[in-house]
Amino acid sequence: MKKAKILFVVILMAFVSKTAGATQFEFMTFAGLRTGGHFSVTGEDFVRFSFDDGLTYGLTFGIVTRSHFQVEFMWSREDSLLRASLLGGAGLELFDVHVDQYHLNFVILLKNGMSRVQPYILIGLGATYFDPKPNISGETRFSWSLGGGIKVMFHDMVGLRFQAKWTPTYINTSDYIFCDYWGWCYVIPLNQYMNQGEFIGGLVFRF
Repeated sequence: MKKAKILFVVILMAFVSKTAGATQFEFMTFAGLRTGGHFSVTGEDFVRFSFDDGLTYGLTFGIVTRSHFQVEFMWSREDSLLRASLLGGAGLELFDVHVDQYHLNFVILLKNGMSRVQPYILIGLGATYFDPKPNISGETRFSWSLGGGIKVMFHDMVGLRFQAKWTPTYINTSDYIFCDYWGWCYVIPLNQYMNQGEFIGGLVFRF
């Protein structure tokens, strides 16, 4: 399955390269801060799970076009700690966890792709993988992202990139009972997301 996903990304990027007139590939290695998110579980008790803020690091590989468009694959990892707390109670440390994101990012450049200074808007789609330590089965959930940043190319092949983004990760869907003014009640599915922010800086290489 992982090989099929990687092959799909490679084919898509090759298609964009051919149809959009790509002239360069771009690689970035980065580090920064990701904010901790949280989600809740209801039952006999109300339990809130939360992740600590943590260091994030990763890399991207993409295609830069002559126009105002870029597509890239991104891997990003956060080293965090999972906590649980009952409603009105003290928090309990559970275990360390890696939070990995695998996204295909679509970058809209606000200047020409070959400009030295390039502000941009980013939209990403992919998955978030929660990998608890030690030796506990992980979970994968759909996630997407919205953000922006700026690239500064101080050389044709080397530059810096600074970025901020918001990433909601789907957790589950639960039934919510809604009653209107006239006393009619309805069962409405309610999607729960964990929201995180990420702030990074990285070194860019073009070739």
